[in-house]
Amino acid sequence: MSDWPFGGGDRSVLAAIETQLKALTAAQAAGAAIQAANTVQLNTIAGRLAAIESQLKEIIVSQADITNDVTAIAGVLTSVQSALGDVATQAGTLVTDVTAIQAAIAAGNPVDTSGLDALVTQATALQAQATAAQTALDPAVSSVTALAAPAAPTA
Repeated sequence: MSDWPFGGGDRSVLAAIETQLKALTAAQAAGAAIQAANTVQLNTIAGRLAAIESQLKEIIVSQADITNDVTAIAGVLTSVQSALGDVATQAGTLVTDVTAIQAAIAAGNPVDTSGLDALVTQATALQAQATAAQTALDPAVSSVTALAAPAAPTA
């Protein structure tokens, strides 16, 4: 009796096992090739995701810059609106005062016009500054409006 558990020297079982081992080795090699191909694909996807993430960071930074700019511009425009409101109030007061001065002169009352003379100089300078500001603001408004049309006013 031999030590071989499959019968006396039958080598066909051994050949079958050897065939199965070769098939398993081939399958393992094929699996390794597939795994390598998958790794290449995963690395490609990871590279693309990194590029997208980088672009997204740039967009976020740009959006933050735009938000900061819009906040700054809104603050400036609020300040300008306030100043213009004050100018309109002061102009209204001056119209009333000048009308009163005209009435006093027409009534033959003496009027000290030194303040009025100073106002003429200041008003002329102010008019030039306002005209320059308006001239500078027109193209700025047009360029910003071109970025996105403003919403229609609500009734």
